[in-house]
Amino acid sequence: MIDRIFPVPEIGDAIPATLSGLDLAMSNLNMCRFPLADLFGADLRGADLRKADLTEANLRGAYLSGADLRGADLKGADLSGAYLGGAYLSGADLTEADLSGADLTEADLSGADLRRAVLRGANIRSTDLSDCRMGSTSLRSVDCTAALNLSQQQVNAAFGVKSGVGLTLLRPNFACPDHWHIAEDKEEDSNEAIRAYVRAWATWANARQ
Repeated sequence: MIDRIFPVPEIGDAIPATLSGLDLAMSNLNMCRFPLADLFGADLRGADLRKADLTEANLRGAYLSGADLRGADLKGADLSGAYLGGAYLSGADLTEADLSGADLTEADLSGADLRRAVLRGANIRSTDLSDCRMGSTSLRSVDCTAALNLSQQQVNAAFGVKSGVGLTLLRPNFACPDHWHIAEDKEEDSNEAIRAYVRAWATWANARQ
């Protein structure tokens, strides 16, 4: 717990920049400021992070299952490989956040802002995406078939792979947007295939601005 290491923060306090690997489970960090903080692998399960400032924070591999991140500012945060199962992210700002390989199973992202966020390989099974903003969201290697409340409009605003390596899976009742990437038909992924996708995504996203 955070009070074993630092004094319990007041609302709006800035948190020390390096909290890598610390046990912060169930901590009350409501409205605290973590900009650029290193929270790599930190245990934040069940923590209250409502309206916290986590802009560009390093949350790679962090444990955030059941954490309350409603209204949190996660712009540009690195959440790759993070565990967010059952987390509450309603209304959170995740613009340009990296959620590659993150586990978002049964998380609530209703009303969250995912514009230009990267969800490559993320698990969004039973994830609530209702009213989620997905302009230029990257969906490479994402299985969208079990996501909740995903709309055709959101899919049209996002960028994925319509065929080939890194395929984005959609339910049969969804139409694959024409602007999505056509990748090489290979069994194994490669750095070159990823680079080709990123170039196509960047070109399309920049043209929309």
